[in-house]
Amino acid sequence: MKFINQENPISMVTKIKYNFLLITFLCLVLQGCTSQNTKQFGEGLYDLDAIDFTVPLDTLAIKIPYNITLPLTDGYYDKELKKEVVTDTFAYQRKIKGLKSFNDKTNSPLFYFINTDFKTGFVSFYLDRNENFVAFSFFESREKPFDDILNVLRAKYKQYEVSIKEDDQVVDYYGAEKYKWKTNDKIIEMVRTTKESDGKYTCNISVIKSSTDLNKFPVDKINGL
Repeated sequence: MKFINQENPISMVTKIKYNFLLITFLCLVLQGCTSQNTKQFGEGLYDLDAIDFTVPLDTLAIKIPYNITLPLTDGYYDKELKKEVVTDTFAYQRKIKGLKSFNDKTNSPLFYFINTDFKTGFVSFYLDRNENFVAFSFFESREKPFDDILNVLRAKYKQYEVSIKEDDQVVDYYGAEKYKWKTNDKIIEMVRTTKESDGKYTCNISVIKSSTDLNKFPVDKINGL
């Protein structure tokens, strides 16, 4: 015995259209939820440690103007041409002066790192050759050592701390010490001085996406800028 599908063809088309519209609506809802959950620079104090490199830099910084944007290149000066010849563009730099001076007169920092007392006013963000967001760094100085920041990092990323090999340590500049933590999504490096210079101690924080190919993104060269 054969059963004949007697469903109205018009009804079938209507169902297909309905299902398509329902799927489209759900996608838009999910996309809206994602964008709402992505805090952007300028929406109050921003914890740089929240960056996991899954959101494009231009999306995070859509409300904040870049102070500096430039390619990072290798090259040489050609005496005959009398100009610099670029042989390679290995990264792109975006700098943001993390102060509210363009919005109000408080001139207060927009960024901090883990501890709200560890605020910073100038952050360098980096894109790789393909302009993917892969790293950021900042430098701060103050009148007391950065022991508290080291303790906070060690408390939060205790199981991720990496031993620094002797040949990977920094030059002994005012008792400089280097520390590293490697998680599934990022590598954090901290270089701090333990001896004061002109009454100040310094600290440099660099964070890079864990999956970054370091052969294509020369971290040492960038950290030396």
